[in-house]
Amino acid sequence: MIRNSVIAAIEDDYEQHLQLIEQFRGELATLPIGTLHSRVNKGKTRYYHYIPSPAPGVPAREAYINKSQEHLVEALARRKFIEKSLRLLEKNIKILKALLDEYTTYDPEAIIL
Repeated sequence: MIRNSVIAAIEDDYEQHLQLIEQFRGELATLPIGTLHSRVNKGKTRYYHYIPSPAPGVPAREAYINKSQEHLVEALARRKFIEKSLRLLEKNIKILKALLDEYTTYDPEAIIL
């Protein structure tokens, strides 16, 4: 029946989203705090680690990332990817959950009775 395959696909998607959220949250805890900023100066791209202030009223810090710290650039880029992915996945989870809760199968036999 079409309904069963559609609902099964949505349930699979829902479960996959939950697993990805759990995996990404675990990975996020291992990544450095802050964001990656870049500037182009004289044709060269320079990367900076923007570190937010832990205390209100204290300005954030920006530290230059040299070539030997390339792993930091990759880690901060990964952090940004995961943060954006988590927002999307959490939004989708709400939609999928509502769909699974509210979906009603069209069954002509049930309507006649």
